[in-house]
Amino acid sequence: MNHNPYQPPVAEAADPLVDRGPRLYPASTGQRLINVAIDYVGVMVLSAIVGVVMMLAFGENAIDEVPDFVFGFGVIGSYYMLFEGLMGRTPGKLVTRTRVVSADGKRLSLGRIFVRTVCRFVPFEGFSVFSSDGEMWHDSWSRTAVMTTRAPKYITEADR
Repeated sequence: MNHNPYQPPVAEAADPLVDRGPRLYPASTGQRLINVAIDYVGVMVLSAIVGVVMMLAFGENAIDEVPDFVFGFGVIGSYYMLFEGLMGRTPGKLVTRTRVVSADGKRLSLGRIFVRTVCRFVPFEGFSVFSSDGEMWHDSWSRTAVMTTRAPKYITEADR
């Protein structure tokens, strides 16, 4: 192999969430509940916007032509795929300073975000926040985690 002294140095690209960012800790149940509440409002706002746009574009009865479950799946799926795909966080997670990462702490792929989003449609999935380990089904089934940079109160400076 020939050595080129004028070739720029090569370094592995680091994932900013893991290698250079602050240390991440699991989000608390309280943070998760706030995320759900804020994102519920966000989904309702997006639903209203989509409904108005449909009525303006296709007529007053356009919204009646789309089955409710199709409209709901489309709006909710778009909301989570858009925000978690582009930013790794929804507006609720932005407020609580949390983000979604893979189980090993890396940035999510679109495939993993899709699985996470589809899992949200399982009946009673929202109640899994009250499970003994605090992990929601859409986290465990998609091998993801919601993390925060704020250390829990039981972590001391020596543990950081």
